[in-house]
Amino acid sequence: MKRFTILLTLLSVAITAAAGERVPFRHLFNDGWFFTVEQDSPLDGRSISAEGIPNGWQSVDLPHTPRLEPVPANDQWQGICFYAKRFEAPKTDPEALLSLTFEGAMNEADVWLNGQHIASHLGGYLPFTADLTDALYPDKENLLVVRLDNRDNPVTGPKPLKRLDFNTYGGLYRNVWLTGKALVHLSDPVAANRIAGGGIFVRTEEVSDTSALVRVKSHIRNLSETGECLTIVHRITGNGLDRARFGDTVQVPGGGDAETEQTFRIPNPALWSPETPALYTLETELYIGKRSIDREQTRFGIQKIVITPEGLRLNGKARFLRGVNRHQEYPYIGYALSDNAQRRDAWKIKQAGFDYVRTSHYPSSPAFLDACDEYGIFVLEPILGWQYFGDERFTEHALHSSREMIRRDRNHPCILAWELSINEIRMPEEFIDRAVAIGHEEYPGQTYIAGWMKYGYDIYIEARQHRKEALYSKPLIVSEYGDWEYFAMNAGFEQERWSDMLPEERSSRQARGSGEVRLLQQATNVQEAHNDNLSTHAFADGYWAMFDYSRGLLPDLELSGASDVFRLPKYAAYGNPASVAEYAYSVTAKRWNSPSTAVPSAVGPLIRIQ
Repeated sequence: MKRFTILLTLLSVAITAAAGERVPFRHLFNDGWFFTVEQDSPLDGRSISAEGIPNGWQSVDLPHTPRLEPVPANDQWQGICFYAKRFEAPKTDPEALLSLTFEGAMNEADVWLNGQHIASHLGGYLPFTADLTDALYPDKENLLVVRLDNRDNPVTGPKPLKRLDFNTYGGLYRNVWLTGKALVHLSDPVAANRIAGGGIFVRTEEVSDTSALVRVKSHIRNLSETGECLTIVHRITGNGLDRARFGDTVQVPGGGDAETEQTFRIPNPALWSPETPALYTLETELYIGKRSIDREQTRFGIQKIVITPEGLRLNGKARFLRGVNRHQEYPYIGYALSDNAQRRDAWKIKQAGFDYVRTSHYPSSPAFLDACDEYGIFVLEPILGWQYFGDERFTEHALHSSREMIRRDRNHPCILAWELSINEIRMPEEFIDRAVAIGHEEYPGQTYIAGWMKYGYDIYIEARQHRKEALYSKPLIVSEYGDWEYFAMNAGFEQERWSDMLPEERSSRQARGSGEVRLLQQATNVQEAHNDNLSTHAFADGYWAMFDYSRGLLPDLELSGASDVFRLPKYAAYGNPASVAEYAYSVTAKRWNSPSTAVPSAVGPLIRIQ
């Protein structure tokens, strides 16, 4: 009888495998879409589902932008557009839960499946999940429709595009994933909407050269009618650790959920740093009896970050982080970069000698953060915001976005701090108090919340052009330097009201074809401003910016990038800034027909990097 039961089990597994893919699975859903821009007659997902995809829609793959833009993108497209995709339900377990995760959809999204509205989301930089299960046709073709509106939005901000110093673009510009799960499964960290929970949350504590404690918190959902006793097993590999195994049992009620937490001590850990970005892989698997029902992989790093007014100590050693700011736009395609292009941006930042980047002024792509983990680039990650603070709806959206950003990115060792701040606008103290509390609530323990106002935040971030007096009672990051102080003296708070313009040849805003003298002037500006930052108690600074970029308020490129918008380097992008600046200093001194001791202050004397 026992042998007969085993044969039946094997036969069942074989039939299931032949019929289709077993859960869990996660596949890219980027190919085979259709696209149109809404013209005169309004469209909606129900009418498209009923009538089918009209003739004339473009065939596209993702990531996608609504319109190929010129360089510079001086009149960026804004409006309503639609995406649609025909697909057959994957052949899998009849009880499988199927969902789509949109990494980025700009900016207001509605999703229909077979005429049924299944999801809405507001905000273009963070992910959302659409559950397909109830509206899915299992045995015939399905039609998915997505409506996007990227017009100016007072709830999400930032301020209107025509007054904005960068562009926000549109479309399904990041990946879409199709996921299949069993009724009992590890949840999605954003969709679960749990404080300091959802999915897998890895933290490291008691870190030293000889030992580190890894704390793993897991959230499990049970959508079946009956309770289950599960076994959760974690395995860690990497850096000489060969599948270290630990776990526990957990009871999950029918129609409910449960959290469980386990710890494991790693002897002689490989510590993550910009010079040695050591990564470990955590594999988490759920079992009912001996049957595996779900599994996830999570990369993490082990490090100890301590930030005080005296500076930064990483793994017990004091250090200064030299960094840069980055806008994610790319020529012609706006935000619709491939994962490889995101990775290349991180590589170019690292090759330029930077070990820190601020992803101004919004959350970055998961692919970019993955690359920063691997290359050893610290990230200051902000929520969306620039020179605009709206009403109560804006406040609540910004605070909820703070939670979602932390939940999405908390396992990345590259995250230095969370910038839960609306850049360059005065924020109410109540908002700051709530933002800082959210940051520490979502990531208990070793975490830091940064903001550009002196009140409330763990880390004060201040642009060099705004500097009036040092705030020695708080840790300091020079968030931006090297651009505005060499371009205009009005500090950049209201850029449409420019005044006090400095001579063009002294500016850091130089096209790659500006010629040797001006490109060397830019490199000199970078060096001079960086050296001045070293005279403060700042533990990091970020040049503005890594790449040239388009902006809504003017028809030209912002040219202060160390590389141009095509990612081709200017002199300021090379990895030995001291030698570049020394050469730049000698050339600009001759240009001004003055001895080196009398170079004008906009050029400044060279002080070698400390």
